[in-house]
Amino acid sequence: MKYAIFGGSFNPIHNGHIIIVQKMLDYIEGLQKLFVIPAGCSPFKRQMENQLSFEYRYNWCSQVFSKIDGTDSLDIERDDEADTPSFTYQTIERFYELYHAYPVVIIGEDSLSSFHKWKYYERILERCELAVFKRRGFSGKVRVDPKYLQKIKIYDSPYIEISSTEIRERIKENKSIKGYVPESLEEDIIKRFIKNE
Repeated sequence: MKYAIFGGSFNPIHNGHIIIVQKMLDYIEGLQKLFVIPAGCSPFKRQMENQLSFEYRYNWCSQVFSKIDGTDSLDIERDDEADTPSFTYQTIERFYELYHAYPVVIIGEDSLSSFHKWKYYERILERCELAVFKRRGFSGKVRVDPKYLQKIKIYDSPYIEISSTEIRERIKENKSIKGYVPESLEEDIIKRFIKNE
């Protein structure tokens, strides 16, 4: 079985995330299932303001991806809190324990450019392939040992101009987020972030 994982804060989930998942289902050959994994706590976002609880973010992902064939949400970072951040090298081992296979790891070009800073990145590349989607302003350059380059594939994906940061700012400024997030979640997303202010 061939699996892929797409991790992130999903704070909040938005339509760009959904497009990325749909495209990766098309791009990655032989893929049986793609799992979306909300972060318990990202090591790169430990001090982030307005980070909603795992439960809200996971529930939004579950509502969306349970309705898309070939996708599902996975809560294996549920118990990773601010004092114990979620590291990908640990997540892939937890995944292996559940599914007896290492997944393809989906990341953006922005993450690829700093991938050499990820904890035990060599261990990740020894076990997994990287499927990379394009991000405007990034060239796909990566600073890793050349022996791992064959494990990295950059896809000619569309640029996604929606960000969770922009959505949070729009909510803060009382601007509409229609079209940015799934319509069924719009009201709840606004409510949660206003309440979290």
